[in-house]
Amino acid sequence: MENNMWNIRNRGEIDVNLEGYYVIGSKSDEKFIFDEYVLKSGESVRVTTNKDAPTFGNDSAIWSNLGETVYLYDENGGLVDSYGW
Repeated sequence: MENNMWNIRNRGEIDVNLEGYYVIGSKSDEKFIFDEYVLKSGESVRVTTNKDAPTFGNDSAIWSNLGETVYLYDENGGLVDSYGW
């Protein structure tokens, strides 16, 4: 992961609709909430801060190069995964 993007991979055997899922970092209040987006089994999606969709739409990096943890939550607020560096 780089500080301006995050890849989410579906390692499960079924497709997942990410609508309502959200990504948030430990040192920021920036929150990205997915609209309807089906992540197929075995595929990944890159969430960026300012490039292609899906994007936070922010012109500056929102995650620290010095270390941070990024969290992915489901539509009910349950922690799905996290990645720290």
